[in-house]
Amino acid sequence: MNFSRRKRGIGLLVVLLALGSLAWGCGTSSTNQSLASAADSTPLRTSTSFKDEFDAQIGTNGHSLFMFVNGLSGKKGVWSRVMRWSQGGWKPASPMWSSSTDSGLYMAFRKTPIGRLPCVADTARSKFARLQCLGPGGWKRIALPRNTPWQYLVQGMATVNGQIVVPLNEIEKTHNRKSRFRSTTKLSRLAGDRLVQLGPLMRVNKQSVVKMETTVRPSAGRQPLRLAVTTQSDPTQQWISTLTKQGWKRAPESPRLSGAKSLTGPVRASNGTFMLTSETQPDTGDEYSAYVFRKSSGNSWDKVGGKAINVGEGSAQGGLFAVGNRVWAVWNENSFGDAAFGGMIPTSIHAARISKDGTSFDRRVKLWTGRVVFPGSVQMIAYKGRPVALFMTQKSKATGMHATIKALAR
Repeated sequence: MNFSRRKRGIGLLVVLLALGSLAWGCGTSSTNQSLASAADSTPLRTSTSFKDEFDAQIGTNGHSLFMFVNGLSGKKGVWSRVMRWSQGGWKPASPMWSSSTDSGLYMAFRKTPIGRLPCVADTARSKFARLQCLGPGGWKRIALPRNTPWQYLVQGMATVNGQIVVPLNEIEKTHNRKSRFRSTTKLSRLAGDRLVQLGPLMRVNKQSVVKMETTVRPSAGRQPLRLAVTTQSDPTQQWISTLTKQGWKRAPESPRLSGAKSLTGPVRASNGTFMLTSETQPDTGDEYSAYVFRKSSGNSWDKVGGKAINVGEGSAQGGLFAVGNRVWAVWNENSFGDAAFGGMIPTSIHAARISKDGTSFDRRVKLWTGRVVFPGSVQMIAYKGRPVALFMTQKSKATGMHATIKALAR
């Protein structure tokens, strides 16, 4: 088939899908009923082209539910694709792109002449950070900020003050004996068909990971641009840096945990700023705990609920999410010690909603129990007035892992 004609055909297909997604959701539909029927009952597995899925993200433009997912399709290498929930199942909303697992998957939505459509970010197989947006002409790749080498990876994506903001992070070796690595973060915003750098570079003289802060139902006025920084050195350090007119301003550290790891950035709400952190190198035992910390005023951080969020004995890791006007935690608990060598890991997946005063949890839900080959993605968004959770499930080693959604009761 002629490549140019095939490319135009794919562009036309996704535009028609996008137009259909904008119309869908007005009134009651079989799609809404199918998703609602999953509330507090059977989780819904994806029906993508992938035999084994590695990572996934869900998002909504207010009408349609989209998923960005990558995995193995039978072709050589890793591939990624955007799917749209329609008629009780997932339908392709993009071509398949050659991808990699060098970074996570991210999704946000921007206004176009035909409505709010998805933008997605990952790392291409060429190792370059990649951002692509759907518009009237189909999917288009977005240019990176000027002077951005391939070593920069996407570390998140969020909509702040009406614009899509993307942190790009590079880790490089140094000749400094005291600090073998240095991390450089380039915060960028989407402007037309390219990313434009916001403010100065943020440099940390340690190997570190950055995550974008999100906000629960932003109030009127401009919201600050803030990044959570987690160093990978020993001891691990975590703090939040805010972009100001004078540059990056670093806040006091959150409580130190050995081998601290956060899969998401902090969430800011009217009752405080929250961060979920796992202690991956505990002083005693093989399993590790996860904590939700809250900073309400001053510089002190307190444990929400006064203890770890673990329900069982497994190692907990997950993230925090702004869901409507509330903050939810979603995490895996993996019993690594109970898995045979080369076998599957006993796993349970949990969610908990932070109380309105921010000091405890007022709702807990067990999302799934089973076995997986390794810990998978977790996420939660608000869709059609319901919390909708994303997590990875598996039936057997032969079937591979699959992204799964479950709608909870209001």
